[in-house]
Amino acid sequence: GGAINQVSKAPRFTPFEDVTAELGSNDLYRATADLDTPISPSTAVRLNLMGQSSAVAERDAVRNRRWGVAPTVALGIDDNDSLILAYLHQQEENVLDTGIPFVDGRPAPVPRDAFFGLASDRATTDADIFTARYRHDFSDNLSLGDTLRYGRYEFDYQFESPNFGATAPTATTPLAAVVVGRDAPDSSGVATNLDDQLDLTAHFNTGFIAHTLVAGIEIARQTADIDRYQN
Repeated sequence: GGAINQVSKAPRFTPFEDVTAELGSNDLYRATADLDTPISPSTAVRLNLMGQSSAVAERDAVRNRRWGVAPTVALGIDDNDSLILAYLHQQEENVLDTGIPFVDGRPAPVPRDAFFGLASDRATTDADIFTARYRHDFSDNLSLGDTLRYGRYEFDYQFESPNFGATAPTATTPLAAVVVGRDAPDSSGVATNLDDQLDLTAHFNTGFIAHTLVAGIEIARQTADIDRYQN
C-alpha cells in the first residue's frame, strides 16, 4: 500500500516564461515552454508545451516522437474558495525497438544497428485528461476539497518481432535449418477513467507533535474497448 502525490504545475501569481531546448547524440531534439500570467488579483493561467523527437544511439529505424499541451487556469487563489481547471493533451508515435534476438543463450553476432522489426511497426497513443479541483478552507487548519478527473486514452500497437518457434537454434545449428517467424501481439483500443475524490484535511497538534489527518471517499469508473489481433 501507499499513496502517490502527483502535483501538476498550477498557476502562480508571479509571472514567468521558461523555455528550454535540448539536443542529444541519440538524435534527440526536445523543446519545452512553461508560461504563467496572472489576469486578475485572484486568477492566473499557466500553459505548458512540449515536443520531442529522439532515436536510440546506434540503432537504425527506431524512433520516438511525442508532443503535448497543458493549459491550466486557477480561480480564487489565496481565497477561502478556489477552483483549478486543467487539461492535458499528449500524443506519441513511436517505432518500437525489437532488440537483437538471442541465439544459444546470448545476443546473436550481428551489428548493433541491425533492426529486426518491420518498417510498418508503430505504437501510437492519444491521451486527453480533464481535471477540476474545488477547495474550501474553513480555517488555516481545516479544508475540504473535491477533485473530478476524466481521462481518455486511445492507442494502436502494431509490433513485429522475430520468433524462432518451439525450437531455438544453437551454436551448431546449420544456417539453412534456422527458420525465423514473427510474433505480432498487436492491439488497439480506447480506455477511459472517470474519478471523483472528496477529501477533508485537518492539521492539529498534541503537545510538541504535529499531525495531518486526511479522510475522504473516492468513486471511480473505468471502461476499456480493446481489440487484440490474432498473433
